[in-house]
Amino acid sequence: MDFLSKTAFYIMYGISILIILFFLVCTFFAGKNSSTPIAEPIIFSIAGVLTGIGLYLGNQMIQNSHNYLNGYLMLGQAWIAVLVFVILSFGIFVPMMW
Repeated sequence: MDFLSKTAFYIMYGISILIILFFLVCTFFAGKNSSTPIAEPIIFSIAGVLTGIGLYLGNQMIQNSHNYLNGYLMLGQAWIAVLVFVILSFGIFVPMMW
Protein backbone atom coordinates (compact mmCIF):
# COMPACT_ATOMS: atom_id res chain seq x y z
CA MET A 1 0.00 0.00 0.00
CA ASP A 2 2.88 2.35 0.75
CA PHE A 3 4.33 1.83 -2.73
CA LEU A 4 1.01 2.66 -4.40
CA SER A 5 0.44 5.82 -2.37
CA LYS A 6 4.03 6.96 -2.99
CA THR A 7 3.70 6.31 -6.72
CA ALA A 8 0.35 8.08 -6.94
CA PHE A 9 1.72 11.06 -5.02
CA TYR A 10 4.73 11.48 -7.29
CA ILE A 11 2.61 11.12 -10.43
CA MET A 12 0.25 13.82 -9.15
CA TYR A 13 3.26 15.92 -8.12
CA GLY A 14 4.62 15.82 -11.68
CA ILE A 15 1.22 16.60 -13.18
CA SER A 16 0.88 19.53 -10.78
CA ILE A 17 4.18 20.94 -12.00
CA LEU A 18 2.93 20.66 -15.58
CA ILE A 19 -0.32 22.40 -14.60
CA ILE A 20 1.65 25.27 -13.05
CA LEU A 21 3.73 25.61 -16.22
CA PHE A 22 0.53 25.59 -18.30
CA PHE A 23 -1.02 28.39 -16.26
CA LEU A 24 2.14 30.49 -16.40
CA VAL A 25 2.49 30.06 -20.17
CA CYS A 26 -1.21 30.90 -20.61
CA THR A 27 -0.68 34.01 -18.50
CA PHE A 28 2.15 35.11 -20.75
CA PHE A 29 0.34 34.50 -24.03
CA ALA A 30 -3.02 35.83 -22.86
CA GLY A 31 -1.29 39.01 -21.72
CA LYS A 32 0.36 39.49 -25.13
CA ASN A 33 -2.90 39.11 -27.06
CA SER A 34 -4.82 42.37 -27.17
CA SER A 35 -8.19 40.77 -27.95
CA THR A 36 -8.44 38.85 -24.65
CA PRO A 37 -10.11 40.41 -21.63
CA ILE A 38 -7.80 41.72 -18.91
CA ALA A 39 -9.23 39.20 -16.43
CA GLU A 40 -7.86 36.13 -18.24
CA PRO A 41 -4.15 36.55 -17.43
CA ILE A 42 -5.04 37.47 -13.85
CA ILE A 43 -7.17 34.34 -13.47
CA PHE A 44 -4.45 32.15 -14.98
CA SER A 45 -1.75 33.60 -12.73
CA ILE A 46 -3.87 33.18 -9.57
CA ALA A 47 -4.68 29.59 -10.60
CA GLY A 48 -0.95 28.91 -11.02
CA VAL A 49 -0.22 30.35 -7.58
CA LEU A 50 -3.04 28.29 -6.02
CA THR A 51 -1.68 25.13 -7.63
CA GLY A 52 1.78 26.00 -6.34
CA ILE A 53 0.43 26.48 -2.82
CA GLY A 54 -1.25 23.07 -3.00
CA LEU A 55 2.00 21.56 -4.25
CA TYR A 56 3.90 23.14 -1.35
CA LEU A 57 1.37 21.98 1.24
CA GLY A 58 1.37 18.44 -0.15
CA ASN A 59 5.16 18.37 -0.05
CA GLN A 60 5.22 19.69 3.53
CA MET A 61 2.69 17.06 4.54
CA ILE A 62 4.91 14.20 3.39
CA GLN A 63 8.05 15.82 4.81
CA ASN A 64 6.54 16.08 8.28
CA SER A 65 4.70 12.77 8.56
CA HIS A 66 6.01 10.56 5.69
CA ASN A 67 2.39 9.72 4.95
CA TYR A 68 2.13 9.90 1.17
CA LEU A 69 -1.61 9.29 1.17
CA ASN A 70 -2.20 12.58 2.99
CA GLY A 71 0.01 14.41 0.49
CA TYR A 72 -1.87 12.75 -2.34
CA LEU A 73 -5.19 13.91 -0.87
CA MET A 74 -3.83 17.45 -0.41
CA LEU A 75 -2.85 17.61 -4.08
CA GLY A 76 -6.30 16.33 -5.06
CA GLN A 77 -7.96 19.00 -2.94
CA ALA A 78 -5.75 21.65 -4.53
CA TRP A 79 -6.74 20.47 -8.00
CA ILE A 80 -10.43 20.63 -7.12
CA ALA A 81 -10.04 24.09 -5.58
CA VAL A 82 -8.23 25.40 -8.66
CA LEU A 83 -10.81 23.86 -10.99
CA VAL A 84 -13.68 25.47 -9.07
CA PHE A 85 -11.82 28.80 -8.96
CA VAL A 86 -11.14 28.84 -12.71
CA ILE A 87 -14.70 27.86 -13.67
CA LEU A 88 -16.30 30.41 -11.34
CA SER A 89 -13.86 33.16 -12.31
CA PHE A 90 -14.36 32.66 -16.02
CA GLY A 91 -18.12 32.50 -15.51
CA ILE A 92 -18.17 35.76 -13.55
CA PHE A 93 -15.41 37.95 -14.99
CA VAL A 94 -15.00 36.90 -18.63
CA PRO A 95 -17.85 37.71 -21.03
CA MET A 96 -19.24 34.69 -22.85
CA MET A 97 -19.25 34.70 -26.63
CA TRP A 98 -22.25 32.70 -27.79
